[in-house]
Amino acid sequence: MKLATYILFFLFIYSGNVLSQPYIDIINLKYQNFLPVQYTNDDHKLGVNENYLNLNIPIPLKNKDVILAGGTFDQLRFSSSHGNKDLYALNLQLGYLKYWKNARWKTFFVVLPKISSDQLRINQGSFQQGGLLLFTYVKSPDLQFKFGSYYNKEFFGNFFMPLLGLEWKPSPRINIFGVLPGYMIIEYKASSKFYSGISYQCLTASYRLHDSEEYAYVRNGDKFWGQMQLKLFANFYFRKHIVVYGEFGHSLCRKYEVYNKNSQRIGHPILHKTKDGFIFNLGLALRFRQDTPSLNKQK
Repeated sequence: MKLATYILFFLFIYSGNVLSQPYIDIINLKYQNFLPVQYTNDDHKLGVNENYLNLNIPIPLKNKDVILAGGTFDQLRFSSSHGNKDLYALNLQLGYLKYWKNARWKTFFVVLPKISSDQLRINQGSFQQGGLLLFTYVKSPDLQFKFGSYYNKEFFGNFFMPLLGLEWKPSPRINIFGVLPGYMIIEYKASSKFYSGISYQCLTASYRLHDSEEYAYVRNGDKFWGQMQLKLFANFYFRKHIVVYGEFGHSLCRKYEVYNKNSQRIGHPILHKTKDGFIFNLGLALRFRQDTPSLNKQK
């Protein structure tokens, strides 16, 4: 057990800056519930449950660069009086963090192959390919600026997104970090075991459908804004590196609508526009922080 802990510490020390945040989750399990909301064109309601698994494996190299491997699995279950429907996404990641001779600069590149479908199987029609390029400028130990771009070959076409972010520690108890428009988090340290704060997240995704027209797909979120979520969160460390967390918030522009291969919206008994509503989730993570005394001593 001591050997395993040491290895994870070693990996984290070299890779803490990869994810632009004061911690890294080696494993993250989450259950999320979108409380039932009414469809916009009838009196029925749609409820959505989400099961999420994320794995990160940082691999330090002799030259201090870092390879980051891992992936995510996501399952969405839709339930209404019209029936039930599941959507799945399996996203693999393989990244490389480059430290330059000028210590103020770092570059992170990652490829993101993905299977996104209403069927839990691999086939050509469900495959997507994406990637991310992110540059980091270290202004000071407590302030870093980030910029870059993200691309994914969605079923509705090529999706490009410019990125702009920061990692800022304005006080010993406050962390502000994220990369917009994807996410931003304000975290407050109440004690060594309890953290709370507010988070913003913006999601855009598409899923291949096999129960509708050929090459039909589901699009998540508004065409311009995506799906936005604003949530309050609380994290409790009941063991040194094991955290239980919960979040509660509200969605904006949350849509799951079906389109054909010509990007024309078509009808579906379950997946059509609803009103926005409340969200809550519960999760468990194996988490290593880079702002804890034990890590600072090893540095």
